[in-house]
Amino acid sequence: MAAICSPTILAAADPVQAYCDFPHHRCVISTSLGRDVPNDEAFEDWVRRRQPGYPI
Repeated sequence: MAAICSPTILAAADPVQAYCDFPHHRCVISTSLGRDVPNDEAFEDWVRRRQPGYPI
C-alpha cells in the first residue's frame, strides 16, 4: 500500500485534502457495509473511485 500511496496522493489536486478524504472514505464504506473495512480494501476502493472528495 505504501508504494501505491505516495504517487497516488501526490497526483491528487491537494495532498492534504487527500490525506483527510481517505479516512473519511473508509468510514463511509465501513458504515454502508456494516463492518470494519481494512485500510488496504478501503484504499483500493478509494483509488478505483478516483479519490472521491467529501464536503466538510
